[in-house]
Amino acid sequence: ETRSAYIQMKTAEDNIKAAAAAVKQAEESYTIAQVRYEEGVDILLEIDTQGALSVMEKCPDGLFIFLVPPSLAELERRIRGRGTETEESIARRLGAAKEEIGVGRKYKYVVVNDRVGKAVEQIQAILVAEHCRVEQNTKIFEVLEK
Repeated sequence: ETRSAYIQMKTAEDNIKAAAAAVKQAEESYTIAQVRYEEGVDILLEIDTQGALSVMEKCPDGLFIFLVPPSLAELERRIRGRGTETEESIARRLGAAKEEIGVGRKYKYVVVNDRVGKAVEQIQAILVAEHCRVEQNTKIFEVLEK
């Protein structure tokens, strides 16, 4: 029982360290992204939900796209198909995925990754649409109204 408690404590400690590392990475990415954004460059960050929440606090007008599998069963099939995870790791990843789904509601868009090509097209369409928003094109109105 002591060993079991130690393992649980160690797992919790590892999870906390991983979460802190993810937030730190997101904050570092945010700093770099902020400079590029100010230069007018689109920034694409591939970060987990904890990191995204941190960036959302600092950049509430950012464009956040939540990428999801078509189902949890498909996610499990994909993870198992890689053949790189233990049963414990698979269970942990699926549990984390279930928790992250709720966070996805805080994003602006969701893309279902059922086929990679289709998901890429949808993300590209979102980016095109965002560039066409009136708020992104105020200068053209200023030019035309002169």
